[in-house]
Amino acid sequence: EPLPVDMPDPDAAAGAALVADWTLKLSIFGPRAKECDARDYFETSSIFHRMLDLDWSRLQAKRTFHKFCPGDQPVGPVVKAIIQVHYEQLCRAYGYYSVMGN
Repeated sequence: EPLPVDMPDPDAAAGAALVADWTLKLSIFGPRAKECDARDYFETSSIFHRMLDLDWSRLQAKRTFHKFCPGDQPVGPVVKAIIQVHYEQLCRAYGYYSVMGN
């Protein structure tokens, strides 16, 4: 039988209490702030700078890269600076499309 209109639903009240007590720090993602490189729940711009530096050093180690972008010529730093501007967006697009499937 339905509850009277003026009586609150006990299940709704219990659910509201659970939602009010939830915090990111107490969730399954809580340890991320201590474990990930950013020391935060989200990637920061400094992490993207470090990621680009690591990716760039790996790219510089490839012999074939120097055919297209010689590191000892002025074009190398220019290309890196251009990539730096868009690197976060490139990483996020890669993350999105890498899980999309066919």
